[in-house]
Amino acid sequence: MNKLKINLWFVYDIVFSFFLTNTMAFVIIKDINSFKWYWLTIFVAILLICGYYMILFIIHKNRLLDSLKGDLDSADSKLDLNLTYLPVFGFIMSFGLINHQIYLFDNEYFTVDGQIYWIIDSEFDIILYSYDNFIRAACFDLLETYNIHISRLTTNNFWILTLLFAYKTFLSFYFLRYLWTILKGLHKINRV
Repeated sequence: MNKLKINLWFVYDIVFSFFLTNTMAFVIIKDINSFKWYWLTIFVAILLICGYYMILFIIHKNRLLDSLKGDLDSADSKLDLNLTYLPVFGFIMSFGLINHQIYLFDNEYFTVDGQIYWIIDSEFDIILYSYDNFIRAACFDLLETYNIHISRLTTNNFWILTLLFAYKTFLSFYFLRYLWTILKGLHKINRV
């Protein structure tokens, strides 16, 4: 398999997973206008399930390599759907959906541009908050170093900051291990 095809496959799967999970999150956020415990429970369950699959890929690198190799072998088929990246973006989106439910529970937990607002201008602010913190975790606080903020949301609540710390720590470890595994795996697959 040529290297260009492998690189395009990699980009295709990431973009597909990104759009699929974002579309689901935006549809869910638009439909939910009030806090419900069952929605919060469902989103926490999705976060835990996605986190579990992410841990499986971290601990069992052969599972990740098998998934990558299977995707490369089926690249010429009519239906090419690799679920390798869905847990990552599902984890990010469920974190955003949990924060949305927390915001609906008590909107004073979040501030927008340093001021407490009763209404966030857009539901996209919650999703941007998730991605802002994901990029901070994956890029080793590059955004923080240069004081760049993608999201206007901040919080000073201890419990939300604890959730945020766990989210960023988990994503940092996952991103490092995943990147290392995928680079070694693609090199190993190219040699075969």
